[in-house]
Amino acid sequence: MRGVIAHGVLLALMLVYGYRTWTRDKAVKPTTGTVVVWNQPVSDVQAIVYESPRKTVRIDRKGEGKDAYLWGTEIRNDKRMKPKADNQKPAEPAKPADATKPAKPGEPAKAADATKPADAAKPGEPPKAEEAPKAEDDMETVTTKREFPVAATADDLVKAAAEMRALRVLSLTEESKKEYGLDHADITLSVVLKSGTRAFVIGDKVSGGKERYALDPQSGKGYILAGTLIDPLEIGESELKLADPRAFDVSLIASVEVKTGTKTRVASRITTSNDKGDQTKTWGDAGTNKPDQTLANFIDNVDRLRPSRYEAEVKVADLKPVVTLTYKDAAGKVLGAYSLYKREKAGEVAMDGTADPMKPPTAVVEYYVWSEKSRVPGSVPKSSADRIEQDIATLFEP
Repeated sequence: MRGVIAHGVLLALMLVYGYRTWTRDKAVKPTTGTVVVWNQPVSDVQAIVYESPRKTVRIDRKGEGKDAYLWGTEIRNDKRMKPKADNQKPAEPAKPADATKPAKPGEPAKAADATKPADAAKPGEPPKAEEAPKAEDDMETVTTKREFPVAATADDLVKAAAEMRALRVLSLTEESKKEYGLDHADITLSVVLKSGTRAFVIGDKVSGGKERYALDPQSGKGYILAGTLIDPLEIGESELKLADPRAFDVSLIASVEVKTGTKTRVASRITTSNDKGDQTKTWGDAGTNKPDQTLANFIDNVDRLRPSRYEAEVKVADLKPVVTLTYKDAAGKVLGAYSLYKREKAGEVAMDGTADPMKPPTAVVEYYVWSEKSRVPGSVPKSSADRIEQDIATLFEP
């Protein structure tokens, strides 16, 4: 009887645990830990810097007060084979001895020794080993720098960096440093605060997890840090970059104002139905509230424009506006705007001597998009942007 009761109690406990597991709040974010390393105001974080031999990733605070924003930079150091010089001639093969060449008058003819190599070692000397080419001599390091506006992931990192927490404190010895990969680590994570810079040396991953062993050189303490503090920085631009420069909830869009020069069209989001009753959302003219496929295609094509790179040295004031789309919600509140610009650059002169001095090179057209959230122009594919510019005439034809 006691066995039955015990099993019943265990079953009840398992049911309660299972219910709590399945019904708990799935929206709770994973914690970075409960061990306090330091506490600082979020506004005191000036930068977060991840450095490894291959790349450096930074999140910098720019601007002041309400105009402050975060900005990302990734600097990569990639090794590649050195390109061969155009004028470099391949080495000529060694010419074999000419056994048929007649000897000088008065000298006996020399027979060619086919069995003796040209660089044979002298008697008593060890044979010479063939010198292998040095691999490092054939390689070069190429450094590239890319800047970009950051997504909400960067905001989370800055908040975590201000109130730095760890999952656990480590008892470090020389032996355990080797075990954790902290004796030879070449990765650092630095947090630049107004009061100074705090840094960690980052070691290996915890077995079976994403957490990382870390050493604070200033205090000599060791920690286990959450992977969420390091993984986004280790991945870099693709993880931190703002995917959509408009940076607002596109599901809230109810109308779009398309403006080019002095011309304006307003589109409304409408719902259409086919013969089967299937409903589809599309764009229509706000005046007639009827579907307009030309208008819908134009808006969708602009929405799909995504920068391949951001160019901080390019100024919006130096660009020529092409078209601007202003998005509003159902209440008429402006959600944001997205603008397409272009500029013409002088074509490059061929340096191989084929350039015609009487015919200047053709100008190159470059296209950029800009929004308040991107803050700097982002370069977009010329083919897609050129098509949008050509469609403007059709969009505004009488």
